[in-house]
Amino acid sequence: GQDRGALDGSPVGDPDRGQGRWLLGAARSATGRLAASIAARAGNLTLGAALLAFPAWAVGALALDRAGVAALPVSPGAFVGVVLAAVLVVALVKAGLRYAEQLLGHLAAFRLMGELRVWMLDRLAPQAPAVTEGAGAGRVLTVAHRDIDRVEVFFAHTIAPVVTAALLPPVAVAVAWAAAGPAVAIVLA
Repeated sequence: GQDRGALDGSPVGDPDRGQGRWLLGAARSATGRLAASIAARAGNLTLGAALLAFPAWAVGALALDRAGVAALPVSPGAFVGVVLAAVLVVALVKAGLRYAEQLLGHLAAFRLMGELRVWMLDRLAPQAPAVTEGAGAGRVLTVAHRDIDRVEVFFAHTIAPVVTAALLPPVAVAVAWAAAGPAVAIVLA
């Protein structure tokens, strides 16, 4: 026994009933990496919003201080320095999360591609030579490997964006409601 994750012979679904559903079933062995990739993307996108919102808030705070409406806790120069330092730290963490998203997504994709290749060969070998009749073994393997290579885009570049696109907008609206009230949340929605 070599460890083959979700493709070890346990049912992962029928590829003819829906490729996306079948691929997600096959991805059971990589759910941890895919979940971490999704979390890194969510953090990256959240920090991207913070990189816009925090400086905008700081400009407003400086304007209110200058107008005498609200005083800053420190001098305006020190305030600007703290804001710039915070923006730099957030940008660096955001970059790290972007890298982590890509790394984890690709690690999961390449592992799953390897598992799919072994799974495919395990199913083709018992059918030889009938499966290669008329097409040749090399052509069958080339087509199969090419198709498996296309799976990389699904695992490394599609799952995290789709999940975060579905989850983050409602979260953003809820945060806007809690932080600024229903009018802002409705505009954001």
